Amino acid sequence: MATKIDKSFLEMIVGADKPVLPQGKSAERILEFTLKAPPAPDERPHVPLNLALVLDRSGSMHGEKLRYVKQAALQVVDLMTELDRAAVVIYDDKVQTLMASQFMTGAVKNELRGRIQAVQTGGSTNLEGGWLSGCRQVAEVLNDQTINRTLLLTDGLANVGERDPRRLSMHAKELYQRKISTSCFGAGADYDEFLLEAMANQGGGNFHFLETVQAIPLVFEREFDELVNILVRDLRVELHVAESIQVTVPAGWQTERAGNQVTILLGSLPAEGEKKLYVRLANLAIPGGEQFTIPIRVSGVDADGVEHTLERQAVFKLVPAAEEAAQPQDADLMARFAEVDLADKAKQALQRERAGDRLGASAIMNDNLTIHSPNISEKTRGKYQRLSRQMSMGMDKLERKRSHFDMYQSSRTK
Repeated sequence: MATKIDKSFLEMIVGADKPVLPQGKSAERILEFTLKAPPAPDERPHVPLNLALVLDRSGSMHGEKLRYVKQAALQVVDLMTELDRAAVVIYDDKVQTLMASQFMTGAVKNELRGRIQAVQTGGSTNLEGGWLSGCRQVAEVLNDQTINRTLLLTDGLANVGERDPRRLSMHAKELYQRKISTSCFGAGADYDEFLLEAMANQGGGNFHFLETVQAIPLVFEREFDELVNILVRDLRVELHVAESIQVTVPAGWQTERAGNQVTILLGSLPAEGEKKLYVRLANLAIPGGEQFTIPIRVSGVDADGVEHTLERQAVFKLVPAAEEAAQPQDADLMARFAEVDLADKAKQALQRERAGDRLGASAIMNDNLTIHSPNISEKTRGKYQRLSRQMSMGMDKLERKRSHFDMYQSSRTK
């Protein structure tokens, strides 16, 4: 793959809570990355899509829910061009490829519409089997010139095949490394929100909560609109820091560390899209000198399959410990970081509450409210205090999913 250094390809702004580090003393810093894609060019060519729609048709999908899922699938098919490919897989306890990956010509669309309309509900939920079948359809026609994604929809708990979130999210990570991303759509109140979010996070895609059946076509169309407007794929940020420095990345971004290189994978960006990334660096003990520099590299692939890179540095002045302590933090940056970190910790607390540890969940929330208290508004404090109380009393499935999706969006600054 060709590589090009092009500052107009992507805008990156790097900030820190303080521009200084103490001499001879361990410290912690918060880095903030703002990544912005440019507007779409006037004559931007269409980047072909290579999609698989993987649809749950288990017994719980009967009636109006399946009707809206069919409508969503038909809508996506109708929006695709003859340059795009799609496969449709349906699953209950068994997996069926409704149509193998084909170019979306008029004749193919007509045939596929009929097959989708004829789908009926069945038995249990083999989420793993359906999802992997869809990914195989994408993989069989994979190339660097297409946007490759599996769209997985379910309304229930996986009860056939692999069900371990760690294993399934690891599979999603491995597939994303092979350039196949995954977006997950959870419908209703019975699916496992933590599983679907983990698969989407590790799979380089998006997670969606469909609270009402009427939302299903609208959210599928929103996902499709993002796909056709992608300008930057395989977006990643690399930091080079000593192995002794601890690196923490909130919000579930896929993160890998090999020696002194930390790589954070951020999926894709549509035209004029923006992502914020926060990195906490701890155990920053710099032996001497006048400044400390962290090399940063961001890379991504454009519509022509060309990789672009940007290189920056985060530079900190070394000053006496007393001077560093007197230097105020960037209040606006810390307020933004607090929102992301609190939302990320709230998701962890919600998972504890779901497992039955209500007091432990509430304690996580209260402890982190105390940590971030200097940097949050009264409105934010009240929001998380209410959530903490809800956790301590126990939440029903729908309350938990609403709160989880709110936290997912806040942690990803959506």
